[in-house]
Amino acid sequence: MALVDIDGRSELRVSGPNIAPCYLIEGRRIDLPMDEHGFYRSGDAAVLRLRSDGVAVFGFDGRLAEDFKLSSGVKVRTGPLRAGLLAQCAPLADDIVISGENRDRLVALVFPSPAGKARPNELSARIAAWNAANPSGSTAIARFDLATAPADRSKGEQSDKGQIVQSRYLRNHADLFEALQAGGGQAPVGA
Repeated sequence: MALVDIDGRSELRVSGPNIAPCYLIEGRRIDLPMDEHGFYRSGDAAVLRLRSDGVAVFGFDGRLAEDFKLSSGVKVRTGPLRAGLLAQCAPLADDIVISGENRDRLVALVFPSPAGKARPNELSARIAAWNAANPSGSTAIARFDLATAPADRSKGEQSDKGQIVQSRYLRNHADLFEALQAGGGQAPVGA
């Protein structure tokens, strides 16, 4: 295993006899993305952390492919941002999809939990509190809306693990995020 610096983040790379030489997709062989040392480039950002018992472990730090830049050139680290927002909104939100690539501001689609559906004003207030504590353009959510349906696994919007595939969801619902950028949805309470 190796952690390799990629634009200020660490990509987790692995090598060994347990790594397949390729993907087999619909009968076609597709080579794995390998680096010059023969390590598989996972595309996952990772950090090395110490557990409470002192053992060093890798922690997931988002997908490198989900990161993007605002029109100002400021990089948005989507994985940590989503994790922070979800912690702020717990237990009112099950997931959040964030958009803003090449735009001036961030917008989000919140997948509310049953409690979040029942208390949308509290969810809005929590996002406003997040913005107050994280006011930079790469962390503050200018507008958001609540998802009315779950991500569609048959359209590739949800992984086999049940997690939203942000890049696919954004592509499939570009019009929704364009509407948020144009002023649709709602601004967080107090914004």
